[in-house]
Amino acid sequence: LEQSNPGGELAEALAQLGRMRVLAGHGEDAAAPLERALTLAERLQLPEVFVQALSSKAVVLLNQGRLAEARILLEAAAVRAHSEQLYASALRAENNLAEVLEASDSHVEVLELFDRSIALARRRGNRRMESMLRTGSLVHLCLLGRWDEALTISAEEEPLVASEISRNSMLAVALIHCERGDLDAAGALLTAAETLRDSDNWQVRARYADVEARLLRAHGHHAEALASAERALATRRELAITQPHIKTALIEATEAALALPDLDKAEELLAIPESLDPGERTPFLHASTARLRARLDAARGNHEHVEERFSTATSLFREFGLAFHLAVTQLDHAEWLTAQGRAGEAEPLLAEARQTFERLQAPPWLERTAQATRRRHEPEVAIS
Repeated sequence: LEQSNPGGELAEALAQLGRMRVLAGHGEDAAAPLERALTLAERLQLPEVFVQALSSKAVVLLNQGRLAEARILLEAAAVRAHSEQLYASALRAENNLAEVLEASDSHVEVLELFDRSIALARRRGNRRMESMLRTGSLVHLCLLGRWDEALTISAEEEPLVASEISRNSMLAVALIHCERGDLDAAGALLTAAETLRDSDNWQVRARYADVEARLLRAHGHHAEALASAERALATRRELAITQPHIKTALIEATEAALALPDLDKAEELLAIPESLDPGERTPFLHASTARLRARLDAARGNHEHVEERFSTATSLFREFGLAFHLAVTQLDHAEWLTAQGRAGEAEPLLAEARQTFERLQAPPWLERTAQATRRRHEPEVAIS
């Protein structure tokens, strides 16, 4: 094709070649055919090839952690696709844009985008894309504390889920079961999705390992949880630190190390996000790092900056609407305050955390909150 007169067939073939290389994780090899496809598409006025190649180019940037660039390209691709009435291409651009927003921790924006995309998919009769978008929303509903809504969607979509990506998205529900203490349900979901463990797609492998690590930690198997989380972290060779599965793996690994306790391992893990440039430390990663650093410092007896770090985490989790993580931070902070003899200051934190855990119906966390409340009163009882 290249040796003959370059035309639409060549442009389309180059765009498809670039897309396949992106999906296979060979972003560097995808760059040349995508640039050539974009050049031809603009010269020959091939809007669909142009939009598709632009979307693929943005995914390369996403995998490199260049989120602002990727967002600009995908927003432009979506606008162009809609203007040309290329609805399938618009849905693909918007789905990839959702991944960029997720990597940026903009979960409210993701759900707003999904609402528009789901409406378009329904109008076009694209049930497969509608299902993929709905299952894709589960992790965002989970993070934003809309757990019952996530469970409802999961139950509705479960009979229809066929693709590996959608099955992977469904694993978010296992995290809800873990936090609610229903470990059998979480385990059943993992078992049903066991083939994802060795998927050729590193994002799928990382998500599975993340969820497995959380379930193992819930069972008290902290060494095994650490090993699973580190298996997910191993995909950092292919994924940027801004990728959600890598951030979650880092947090799970650190939680497991603190629970062992292996404080040196926790220190080694926290050195990863703390060494990042500001643009790589997204709000969720920044907040989680601050919370876990506060816990590690407290465990080592270094209390000087603990309160400041808990406050940083609290502010960020609240700003981005991450209700469950906010409540966990408040509980961690309250436990530390009580241990420091500042039980009175712990009460407002415990009250708000308790209210959140009650709304989320999370018995393990309510029990831990109750234990913290009882400890708050122990000194008073002892004095009397």
